[in-house]
Amino acid sequence: MDDIRLHGGSTDVSAPHHQVLGHLLRQSYNKKTSKNSTIAMAHRSPRSDIGKTRRSNTFKWSDDMRVFLHVLYTDFTYSKSENAIIFSSVFGDEVRQHGATNDRLQVLMTAQIRERNQMRAKIWVDICRTSLDAAELERRERFRAKIQEIAPSSKGHSTRRPQLGTSCTTPALRPPSKASRAIDPTSRALVPVIRRQQPVQNRNRITSLAKQTPSPKRSNNVTAVQKVQFTQFHGNVIDVTPKNRAQITKDLIPVQAQEAHPLMGGLVFRYWAKDRSSGINSENGFVARKYANRVIFPQPPPSCTSLDWTELFYHIDRIGIQEKFESPYISVSNSMIWTIRLALREIEDNPGCQGRISVIDASSLARGSLYYVPPYHREMKKSFEFTAGSWRYAGTHEFIVWKEIPRRAMLHTFTVKDLMQFVQHSEVLRETLRFDLITMTLDLKSRIIPALEQRNLGLTSELVEAFARLANLMGFTTQSSIEHISNLLCELCQGWAINLVRHTDSQWNHLAGIFSNALFTADGRPPNVRDEMCLKRGFLDGVAFGSSAHFNTRHSEKTINLMYKQARAIGLGDPGKIIMDELASAQLALMMFEKRQQKTLPGYKTQLLLQGPANDEGFASADEEEEENEEDTMVVNQPMLRNRAVRFMMEEDATMDSDDEMVSYEFGDDGRVV
Repeated sequence: MDDIRLHGGSTDVSAPHHQVLGHLLRQSYNKKTSKNSTIAMAHRSPRSDIGKTRRSNTFKWSDDMRVFLHVLYTDFTYSKSENAIIFSSVFGDEVRQHGATNDRLQVLMTAQIRERNQMRAKIWVDICRTSLDAAELERRERFRAKIQEIAPSSKGHSTRRPQLGTSCTTPALRPPSKASRAIDPTSRALVPVIRRQQPVQNRNRITSLAKQTPSPKRSNNVTAVQKVQFTQFHGNVIDVTPKNRAQITKDLIPVQAQEAHPLMGGLVFRYWAKDRSSGINSENGFVARKYANRVIFPQPPPSCTSLDWTELFYHIDRIGIQEKFESPYISVSNSMIWTIRLALREIEDNPGCQGRISVIDASSLARGSLYYVPPYHREMKKSFEFTAGSWRYAGTHEFIVWKEIPRRAMLHTFTVKDLMQFVQHSEVLRETLRFDLITMTLDLKSRIIPALEQRNLGLTSELVEAFARLANLMGFTTQSSIEHISNLLCELCQGWAINLVRHTDSQWNHLAGIFSNALFTADGRPPNVRDEMCLKRGFLDGVAFGSSAHFNTRHSEKTINLMYKQARAIGLGDPGKIIMDELASAQLALMMFEKRQQKTLPGYKTQLLLQGPANDEGFASADEEEEENEEDTMVVNQPMLRNRAVRFMMEEDATMDSDDEMVSYEFGDDGRVV
C-alpha cells in the first residue's frame, strides 16, 4: 500500500486502510472538541462541486477519446495542462457533463496513458496495434489535424514531432518520462484536495485559461534533437536520431557462449495457466508451440551462435503474441519474486484463472538448450524493429529453453491459489512476502524492491521456520540437493530484501538447524545426520548468496567477489567451515569415546581406530593390529579432523599413557580385574 499523507503526519506503508481512516476521524474529532485552544481553527473549504460530481458521475471514455488521447501523447509533446485544454476543446460536451476542471482532467488523462503504457487492457492493445485499415488511418489523421488547428490558440509555441503522412501507420509508443511514471501524491490521498475551478465553457475560455496558467518554461540549455522517420517492417513509423538512423542494421553479431550460457543457480521457474495450456503445458513437462502435437525426434539443440534471429524476435516482441507465432522456445525465469508477481497479477485480472508455477531443475535440461535472453535482445535492438515498447524490455531474469522441458526436469508444480491461501494463513509470511505490494503496477527493481528494503525485516527464527514450510509447499523435501536449497534461500532473502545482519558461527548454525528441523517436520520424515547436514549447508550457502546486492550474482566474477565481501560482513565468509567444524566436533567426541573404550576394556576392537581392510567380523586383521600396537600410533581412516582436534587427541593420549604407567591392571579368567 502506498504512503498516505494526512494533515497531521503520515502513516506507515503497511498500515491498513481502516487504521488510516480511524486516525483521520480521531484527528478531526480532536480538532472539533478543542474548545480551549487559543488558535482559531481555519474552516476547511469544500472539496468543490467536482468532488460531488465524481461520487455520482464517472467519466466514461469512448473509443474516439482513447484514440485521440493516444495520438495526442504519441505525436506531440505538450505539457499535461496543454493536453487537457486541447482535449477539452474537442470533447467539450463530455467534459462539461462530467464537470471536470483542467486539473481533474489531467489526472484522468494521466491514468489512461499509464494504462496504455502497461498494455494490459485489450482495448489499448487494439489501439496500439501496428496494422491499421484505411478508415482507422483516416480517423487518426483527422485527429492530428484538429490538434494542429487548436494548438496555436491554446499556447504560444510548442514542440511537435515531425508530421506523419496519411499513408503511414501510427507511431510506436514513446518511452514514458520519469514524470509520467511517478505516482501523483494527490491520487493516493485518502481525502484528496482539488483546486476549485469552474468548468471550461468554450474555445475563448480555453485560450484565456492557457494564458493565465502558462506551462513552465523549458530550460534554454536543452537543445532539441532533430529526428528523422524510420518505417519498420510492419509499417510502423518511428522517430529516430540521424545518428541512430545511420547505425540501423540487420547484420547482427552472434552471441558467444559466455553470455548465452552464464553461470546460474540450479533452479528456474515457469508460470502457466492450466485452462489455457493448449496441450503444450502440463505438470509432466512443456513443449514449444512450434513442436506441439508433432513427432519430436531427439537431436542436439542449436549452437548459441546460430540461433534464428527471426524466431528470437517474434518470441520476444509483442507482435509475436498477437499473431500467435509458433515459437521454438519456452520462456522460464530464474527469479522467484518475478514469477510469483506475474502469477498474482494474472489472478487479479482473471480470478478464475487456473494458474500454476512449476519449479524446474535447470541441470536436467538438455546440455546447451538454455539461453539467456538479454544479449540476444541487445543485438536485435540494433535493427529498430521492436514494436509496442518491446525494445524497452530488459529481460533480466528471462531464459528460453529450446524445444521442450522434459519430465525429468520437473521438480514440482503448485497452484497459485494454494500459495495464496498458505501465505494468508501465516502472519509471518503475510508480512514478509507482501503480496499486496509486489502486485502493484510499479517497476520491480526501482520501486518495489526499495519499498521492501525500507521495512528492515530481519531473518528471525520464526521467519526461518516459515521459509521451511513454504519450501515444502513448493516441492522441496529433506532429500533436495544442496544446490536447490541454496537457490531457494537466495531467492527468498534477496528477492524480498531480507535484512541480513552479522551473526557468529554458532548463531548461523542455530538458524540452519531451525530450518532443517522445520523441513523434516513438514516433510514428515525422521531426521538423519546426512540430510540434516546437507540442508544446513544449503541454507547457509543460500543466505550468503542472498546477501548480494546484485541479482544474477553468478553471472560475473565481479559480482561474485562483491558477494563474498558482503557475506564476510555478516559472518558467512566460509559457510562450509561452520558445518565442517560441527562435524569435526562430533567426530572428535566419538573418537575420544572409542579411545577410552580401547584403553579400559579388554579385547575391545573397533574399525574406527584401526587402519586397513576389515575381516569377516568387521575388524582389522590381527597382524595389522599388532603392527599398530608396536608403532604405538593411531591412524584414522576417516575424514581429516582439524588441527586443533588432532592436537587435543594427542594431549589426551599422553595423559592416558601416563596413567597407564602408574596403574597396571591384571585380569583373571573371568575377565575381571584382580
